Amino acid sequence: MKTLFARHKKFQLNKLDKVYLFSITIMGILARITFILNVPCNPVSDFKKYQIIATNIFIGNGHSYLGKPTAFQPMGYPYTLGYFYKLMGSNNIFLGKILNLLLSSITLIIILLILLKLCKNILSVHIAYTIITFIPNYIAYNNVLGSEILITFLLSVIIYLQLCNFNVIIRYITMGIFIGFAALTKPFFLVYTIMISLIYWLKNKNKKETFKLFFITTIFMLIVVAPWTYRNYKKFNLIIPVSHNGGYVLFINNNSNNKNGAWMSVENINVSNDLKKDFYTHNFSYGDKSKNEIDQIMLNPSLDNLFKKEAKKWIWNHPLRFCQLGLLRLRNTFFHGAGDIYQWTMASNQTTKYSTFLKTKFINTIFNGYVHILNFFGFIFVIYNIKKILVGLFKKGTKIDYVTSIPFFNIAFFILIAFVFEGQQRYNFPILFLCSLCIVSFIEKLNVGDSTLAHKFQALH
Repeated sequence: MKTLFARHKKFQLNKLDKVYLFSITIMGILARITFILNVPCNPVSDFKKYQIIATNIFIGNGHSYLGKPTAFQPMGYPYTLGYFYKLMGSNNIFLGKILNLLLSSITLIIILLILLKLCKNILSVHIAYTIITFIPNYIAYNNVLGSEILITFLLSVIIYLQLCNFNVIIRYITMGIFIGFAALTKPFFLVYTIMISLIYWLKNKNKKETFKLFFITTIFMLIVVAPWTYRNYKKFNLIIPVSHNGGYVLFINNNSNNKNGAWMSVENINVSNDLKKDFYTHNFSYGDKSKNEIDQIMLNPSLDNLFKKEAKKWIWNHPLRFCQLGLLRLRNTFFHGAGDIYQWTMASNQTTKYSTFLKTKFINTIFNGYVHILNFFGFIFVIYNIKKILVGLFKKGTKIDYVTSIPFFNIAFFILIAFVFEGQQRYNFPILFLCSLCIVSFIEKLNVGDSTLAHKFQALH
């Protein structure tokens, strides 16, 4: 008798499986709709700026802020939102939430297709998909005008395309296009073609095909990104591939005044007199309370190189402190529970019975526990498989299947980004579904023996 989690080379969905998965999908979508309709939330912070820029796109003023062109934020989400507003004929915030709902629902289906390709058996699919569908963040962030749902949609499409086997050239071109869109949403995806090539190499150890994958996806990614880079050069006379906030983010998170690995104002960072002079030369009024700091930085792309240069110099001179801050950023991103749900997806000055219920200690504990467990297993999965990946990289005959390499490299990628740049709870959002896959992977490794449940489940198949 095969065990409950035994590998099946092929498994088919019977009628009961289809009913269950369909029901879970509908319940997940209804949970998202319920949250949107019953929890007040208006854009704040970065989300407010997204709405402003999207509105400017909607009314025909392009990617601009305070009447001037900007490239501080990546254009992917504001353009998607702005053109959706154009399509709908209104910039009502509720329409942005409808866009999130559409993308979130499609993402659920794509993730299900990924699970059907990666999981060893249908029970693993059931468990992983149920966990993913009801991840609190994946429900709550439908209420937020931010890039989290869009980038998760793009990442899931890219992963699914990796697993498909239709025409190679068309598939590589499509992957490159979606990676390009992902890079326009999150600029660190500019290096993502290296990662998917590495994943392919570990599975097949075919140099020629790996190079073909890397070359085609990179070319088409650059084709997608290039028009925006050209726009930035024309507007600012600077080479800005996607956005000019990378140096700023690196600087505010890596300095001697940063104590907790989180965002801080530039004016609270002690800088040299020479740097102050450089700031003034670039029309940045350092420490001037009468001027909005972020607005100045958003509209002055030439500052980014100053920030980047100073951050790199500090990191080079303070390697130990940099590592300490990096660990704090990882803690902030992956081990602070679901506090971001309450910070970003619920208005603090408006309440309903539903939102009041969600803010109870009991629900807060569930949300925190849910996210903690996902991130814990994601981290453990990476640590557990480091040796296996290293052997695969350096031992010619050792191959690594996608079940291991796709979660490993994607989770490790986001861990590295948070370690170096900035740590916030919402930055773990795109990989939470992969953390769920890690949980199932560990369950499968336990190889549960025959049981009454096993007999009953297999009898259905």
